[in-house]
Amino acid sequence: MSKTSIYQREVTPMVQAAIVFGLILVIFFGLYFGHLLRWYAFDPMDIWLVGTAMMLFYILFNCIFGFNNENITTYFRNSIYSYIVLVVATCLLSQWITKVSVFDAKTYSWILVVFSIVYLIFMTVLGLIKKIVSLAIKQDKKLQNED
Repeated sequence: MSKTSIYQREVTPMVQAAIVFGLILVIFFGLYFGHLLRWYAFDPMDIWLVGTAMMLFYILFNCIFGFNNENITTYFRNSIYSYIVLVVATCLLSQWITKVSVFDAKTYSWILVVFSIVYLIFMTVLGLIKKIVSLAIKQDKKLQNED
């Protein structure tokens, strides 16, 4: 049994989005059943809070898993498509559960806009870091061959 870190595995963005959406479903239904059993007072904005928090969770782990991916262009494309699908699915599910539109959900629509911009910035930084590291490795190999 090899002990490889989870960060050394290549996990596709679609799988990451599916895992995050599964977590969203579990938490949403946990909140709903907690409300049915009267364990806590249900606030519709809790659903939007969990949805946006899970978006941030996806953004962070997607960028972390991107460091180990070899084909960064395909990873970027799949990541952005997965993020769009995840945002749309989460917003539709949240709207269906709470009966509150994303535009009426206080500041959560702006949080999603900010997270989307931050996601693009993180992906750009990821690409730059990978490019700098690959250039440093090439330069190091050239220096080792000259000796």
